[in-house]
Amino acid sequence: MFFRKKRIHGNEYWYLVENERVNGRVRQRVIEYIGNREKLQAYKEEHAL
Repeated sequence: MFFRKKRIHGNEYWYLVENERVNGRVRQRVIEYIGNREKLQAYKEEHAL
């Protein structure tokens, strides 16, 4: 699993994503929406990452 950053209307939003193989192809599945950078830091501290 890894964190992915998306920029939407000039703002950065973070997602927890994992890769999985579906029908022979690799797909990225969003596990959890995290939010902005401050929420990402809190998430990392809360989950000891």
